Amino acid sequence: MTYLLDTSVVTRLRVPAVRARVQALDASGLARTAMTDLEVGFSARDTAAWDRLMTALETFELVDIVPSHFTRARQVQRLLAQRGLTQGSGAAMTRSGTFLPSRASVRGPIRNLSSPLRQLPTRI
Repeated sequence: MTYLLDTSVVTRLRVPAVRARVQALDASGLARTAMTDLEVGFSARDTAAWDRLMTALETFELVDIVPSHFTRARQVQRLLAQRGLTQGSGAAMTRSGTFLPSRASVRGPIRNLSSPLRQLPTRI
């Protein structure tokens, strides 16, 4: 089985508990998507940092994603929200369709490496 690393995991690898869990899963295979590469790359402060981040990410297999994957992810995300297992950012949409993120969700480049991880159900 291959486990897909998302940006929230990659950016928390400095946290000992996260690193230990990722190392335990590594025997089963770890992968990433191009979306994760873009999100992590956006946090780079300069070209040298970007190059280091991309080199580090290349140690994980790159998995292609297709529209049906996003469809399934939205289904799972809705189930998580139904069970109260989402982050609840407080984002809202106006009547005109303008997206208004909450202040908490607008943090600029990824810097917060100490956010607690939520325990997700093993089966959805």
